[in-house]
Amino acid sequence: MIESPLIQEVLAERMHRAIASVLLRRFGTVPHDVLAQLKLIQDDVKLDELTFWAGECPDLDSFRTRLS
Repeated sequence: MIESPLIQEVLAERMHRAIASVLLRRFGTVPHDVLAQLKLIQDDVKLDELTFWAGECPDLDSFRTRLS
């Protein structure tokens, strides 16, 4: 399988948007620092983990902690 950096970047951006959407739906707002930290993550395994956590975390502080 060919792993293009451009494809990886596009997929990561899509995951960032999905995670942000879940957080927005659950908590009504997503702080800019959370979005900025999220955009730094490109690893698909970590993004998958954060997607699940966005749906389960009790609050934004818990999500923020998992980002680091």
